[in-house]
Amino acid sequence: SSGINAEYGDDEESDPSLKGDLSSPSNSSSKKAPRPAKASSSKGPTELELMEALMNLADTKGRFKDLQAIRRMFSLPDVEVGGHPDEVLATALALVILEVKFGAHRDVWFVFAGKSEKWLGAQLAKDEVTKLKEKFKKMPM
Repeated sequence: SSGINAEYGDDEESDPSLKGDLSSPSNSSSKKAPRPAKASSSKGPTELELMEALMNLADTKGRFKDLQAIRRMFSLPDVEVGGHPDEVLATALALVILEVKFGAHRDVWFVFAGKSEKWLGAQLAKDEVTKLKEKFKKMPM
């Protein structure tokens, strides 16, 4: 009788690299495990590592919630902008930091920042977003 194994080609002639425990890492040289992240030098994180750390603070909608973490990460002073929730301020500040500090890597963060811009635009009118970002751009970075 032709059982399921024969029907799906699980016989002696099938590819041996396809057999085995799927939950364990493959011994095949064609599939490499991800490399661990390089440790930062004693000088602190590289520009790309800092940019990545900033981007990792965003949620899946592009919203940044931790304003204080961003300020600490970039040694920024507290700026009085009044009346906006921290997540709005954090998102606007993160976008300004990407533009100002990481403009040379725009190709890396451009699509990511689009989500943040869209989220921010749903929270504030366009002119308010512009005013907020202009205020942040005046900060020493």
